[in-house]
Amino acid sequence: MKWKNLKSTEKISSREKVEEAQNRGEDILAVVLSWRREADEMTQDFDNFMQQCTREESLLCFACVCPNFIRRYPLSKQAQEKKDKVIKLKQEGHFDEVARPKSPPPELLFGSEDDYEIFDSRASVFKDVVDALKDSKVTVIGVHGTGGVGKTTLVKEVGKQLKEDMTFDEVVMAIVSKDANVSKIQSQLVGPLNLGPINAATEEQISYKLWHRLNNGKKNLVILDDIWKEVNLKAIGIPVTDGNQCCKVVITSRNRRVLQRNMKVDRDFALQLLPEPEAWALFKKVAGNSVDSPELYSLAYAVCKECKGLPVAVNALGAALKDKEISSWNTALVKLERSLLSKVEDIDPTVYTSLKLSYDELESSDAKSCFLLCCLFPEDAKISIDDLTRLCMARSLLHKSKSIRT
Repeated sequence: MKWKNLKSTEKISSREKVEEAQNRGEDILAVVLSWRREADEMTQDFDNFMQQCTREESLLCFACVCPNFIRRYPLSKQAQEKKDKVIKLKQEGHFDEVARPKSPPPELLFGSEDDYEIFDSRASVFKDVVDALKDSKVTVIGVHGTGGVGKTTLVKEVGKQLKEDMTFDEVVMAIVSKDANVSKIQSQLVGPLNLGPINAATEEQISYKLWHRLNNGKKNLVILDDIWKEVNLKAIGIPVTDGNQCCKVVITSRNRRVLQRNMKVDRDFALQLLPEPEAWALFKKVAGNSVDSPELYSLAYAVCKECKGLPVAVNALGAALKDKEISSWNTALVKLERSLLSKVEDIDPTVYTSLKLSYDELESSDAKSCFLLCCLFPEDAKISIDDLTRLCMARSLLHKSKSIRT
């Protein structure tokens, strides 16, 4: 009987796809789950029907030993109806996709809690940003400050907290940078929002998808980091309109005028440099408690002071000089004090000098060459270790090893 073949194949294609998606930790689409429930119910119904047929086959005509054809006739009609239903269900079970990736967990999207350093001088700014995002009259806010001051770190922590306390259902982030490329921004948003593949879609088509996804009745927060010039939010697909409470936006920039004049934020907040005591506490955390030793304290404090309260400089120099000899500290201080760098467009001299020193403190030429290879990648790019390794090998920086398979 062909029924057994129908039963064994009715769900196999869909089932395999679903199992593979579940193994990848993806969310199964509602339409697929509904189809599977219907298929399971039909399978159970089919099993019951087959048992009924078996019982009927054992009943013979009362007048003779021949099969009871009168009883079998309605069964054959039912069999045909069930067969038609199975065939139809099989046809409906051909799905191009059965699942979508889950949103990144907050721990990966915003980093671990240990990444965020709590400073008393910034507690009020943090609170003001949080309060503004909870204000029904505020839709777009801005955070501004010099490069390396910690704007990105602060807004990430704000986003994480507001999702944890359920102020927002979704929090997504995109790095904008100087080019402000709409497609690049969209591509960073569609993944966390589970909008599926967009390879063949145009910017306009993607903006429609994003618009409806972010205007879905839930509370959504979009963080646009490192804006240098005006960005058209509607062209991206961010539904910022009068009276819309579904979506709010946080923008970071080095330039307050960009926030006020170009992006027309409702409110903006300045993130200032760290005061000396907080900068020193951070420096000690990175460089180690040895900086408190009598022979190193005054020298280390002078180096920290040259960082001008800029967190990125404090972190870079503290890490570069950790466990180094006093001679290295003296050399670093001299270079910081004698730095002739006065003005490079869009680069804070303190940032440049501290990063240059951290580069100089790398102990091998291979490490320095590897560092410089990172300059080949676009701004804010996520550099794959595999890609960097290939570049290093191409530059003959890494020696061939028996353990490396080519």
